Amino acid sequence: MNTPQPLNSQQLTQDVSQWLREISELKQHLADAQTAIKEAQKQGDHWRSLYNREAEQRRQDVQRGQERIAELEASLDQGRSLPHESEADRRRHYQQALDGLDMSQLQEQLLDLSLDRDRLLLQIQELEMALNAEQQNHQKTRTELTGALADAIALISKTKAQG
Repeated sequence: MNTPQPLNSQQLTQDVSQWLREISELKQHLADAQTAIKEAQKQGDHWRSLYNREAEQRRQDVQRGQERIAELEASLDQGRSLPHESEADRRRHYQQALDGLDMSQLQEQLLDLSLDRDRLLLQIQELEMALNAEQQNHQKTRTELTGALADAIALISKTKAQG
């Protein structure tokens, strides 16, 4: 029978030293990977926070814009007659308001109403354009932040795969 030869102490010391070096290197790789993961998670949290803040701001902007549009529409509607009134009733109502005014007063009132209408229509148009711009900016921000989150996740996955 073949009996195993005892290893000499120098060979055992070299083997143990090599294992200890490998263990030390693996510990360092693990620590580096954990640091990279923490950093990627911190960046992900940061981008998520920015995204949420931006999304909330966009939601508030849209809400304010919708409220302003509703106010302007209500203002326009207020200038109009109630929908259940007939045209004859509306004419009578306006005629009563105009009775007793002379021509210059009528012209001035017509001019004021025309200017108000034009101003309100312009405000509605500006608000609609601002709302569209905000929606486009929101979509752009969402896309950019989603890309950043995807990059952070890819970095975390890559770090995990290396470790």
